[in-house]
Amino acid sequence: MKQKRVVIVTGGSAGIGKTIAQQFAQVGEQVFIAGRNTDHLLQASDEIVRQTGTAVGTCVADISQVDACRALIEDIAQKAGRIDVLVNNAAQFDFGEALGFPPERWQHIIATNVSGAFYCAQAFAQHAVQQKSGGCIINISSIAAKLSVPGYFAYAASKAALDNLTQSLALEWAQYGIRVNGVAPGHTNTAGIRKAVHAGELDQRAIESATPLGRLAEPEEIADLVFFLASDKAKYITGQTILIDGGRSVDGRFSRK
Repeated sequence: MKQKRVVIVTGGSAGIGKTIAQQFAQVGEQVFIAGRNTDHLLQASDEIVRQTGTAVGTCVADISQVDACRALIEDIAQKAGRIDVLVNNAAQFDFGEALGFPPERWQHIIATNVSGAFYCAQAFAQHAVQQKSGGCIINISSIAAKLSVPGYFAYAASKAALDNLTQSLALEWAQYGIRVNGVAPGHTNTAGIRKAVHAGELDQRAIESATPLGRLAEPEEIADLVFFLASDKAKYITGQTILIDGGRSVDGRFSRK
């Protein structure tokens, strides 16, 4: 019988992260979700257990802090005895024009979306090299890394950096049997997106109109791709960031009817 893998999902208490965690739990993997809010983590864990029947561990961690990233990986490695899959999903979003964007807000986005992903990946890789078992890292990027939108520059820049990090780490760590890939979703039907639409911050009709497939992504579709990349079916794939955006990024027309 194949040994169940140990999976860490950062930013796992809501949205895409929670759905990814649920996908792994559904097949009985040993899953840990990490986030900053204890109550949200426990609520997500309880919900996943109800849906899958598989217990999910929780870890409070602020991914923008290097010590927290290292402690997270070390803690789970000690509890579970090994780590097989890391999904770097934790991210911060901030909207604002570049001309007056405050340094502290820029630094926070970079600290979470780029540095935090790297420090978690680095600590994971150190354990993987130690246990000589290889492993799989999946970085959750965004269509924003490929498309420029006014006001999104900080988030977009962080995700573009993450895409390059994915390539660089894949190249360096292939010798250890560690695969590193990315998944770049377009707008996805999460509570966060629905809240932004309700508040008038996003125009769902405009997004759907600009998307060749004519709709938002569903979180389960993103989770399916992550699950595939972590599986043996993708064991010859590394260094790739796959866009899952309904065709939005390849439509170069000036307008769509």
